[in-house]
Amino acid sequence: MARVNDIRTISTLTGVGKRTVERLMSDYRKYGNAAHWGPRRSLRGQKRKLKARNVEFLRGYIRFRNDPYLQEMKETLEERVGVEASDSTVWRALTRTGFTLKKVGLLCFLTFSAPIASDYP
Repeated sequence: MARVNDIRTISTLTGVGKRTVERLMSDYRKYGNAAHWGPRRSLRGQKRKLKARNVEFLRGYIRFRNDPYLQEMKETLEERVGVEASDSTVWRALTRTGFTLKKVGLLCFLTFSAPIASDYP
């Protein structure tokens, strides 16, 4: 069987994009293995703002407080630990550890809201 080195041919035969074939061939030439996870792939994306100890603090706070709101957890994290994070960052950190949060709907606000002045005679 003839050896095929043409990137376009390999891409067409395998159904993989040309850039992917180029990267795999480059990794094979560089590291001797196409499945090598070189340094450039391990540094992709932003570093996580919440470290493991911050997530453990949130988990402990949830065990202590039982049903805190997301905004409340964010504020407590800022006050006690000194880490400023968005609501979505706190949410993602907790979902990675397996937590789920309740959604607050309009019914909750209507049920537990203070009486309105017009309700009194």
